Amino acid sequence: MALLTEIALAKTLNLSKLTIRRWRRREEMPFIRIGRRYYYRLDAVVQWIKEKETESLSARSKSQSRIYDI
Repeated sequence: MALLTEIALAKTLNLSKLTIRRWRRREEMPFIRIGRRYYYRLDAVVQWIKEKETESLSARSKSQSRIYDI
């Protein structure tokens, strides 16, 4: 179980620290708080991304099917 800091996770995902911070504040992304610091389990974040990808693909297929239901 690898714990990453906000900076390390941002570099790993090629995202800005601000994006990571926004997702954490909205409680969208899984995180662990230890004292005043926030950490992210890489395996939990990868799973969260896969779930979001699945939701996105599902929503896209539904919207495309509506186009053809004329």
